[in-house]
Amino acid sequence: MLLKLSGFRYELFCISKNSKTPHCVVHTDVSRDTCQKWNEVSSRYEPGLIDELVMRFEKPNPSQRWDNPCFVVTVEKTNSEDIVCQVADHLFSVGAPRPNQSTQSQALAPPDFLHQLDISTQEILDIISSQQSLGSTSFKIPGLETPLTFNRNVNIAQLRRLKRQFITYTKAHPPSDMSKLKENFVQYLQSVV
Repeated sequence: MLLKLSGFRYELFCISKNSKTPHCVVHTDVSRDTCQKWNEVSSRYEPGLIDELVMRFEKPNPSQRWDNPCFVVTVEKTNSEDIVCQVADHLFSVGAPRPNQSTQSQALAPPDFLHQLDISTQEILDIISSQQSLGSTSFKIPGLETPLTFNRNVNIAQLRRLKRQFITYTKAHPPSDMSKLKENFVQYLQSVV
């Protein structure tokens, strides 16, 4: 009964995707009257609770990826063996769902990643700032072969803004090779200035 809400089914879909396990939804399509009759026999729930559960129920929508595939079981006309065979066939013959960004773990950055990032980018800004004050538009960055060339003068406020943008992006997408921080920042500056 916990699967009455689409949000619960979506959460289970993400869990199955994360664990690389096929999933499916089995929807027992039963009328409110039938539920109430079954409840009168078993006396499991208070009569008003059945009405509340039926009102809150969100029927699976097979066009949503977390409700697909959806196997419908009806009380009136159902061949349970057919449904069980279809479900088993799906679960055991379909490969694992492909992971996507929402179900993949992010690569962990080293503990001093932000400190290294800040120091590397600040060193480059200091070099640009000191050489720009001498009238240069081409900057040789120690440790990098290709010089950085600007088509125009860029003031320190603009450089700091670009540094913040680069840091924000790099925090969300940390590089696998930490030695490339300076090179990545120089390439970023070259592409935006």
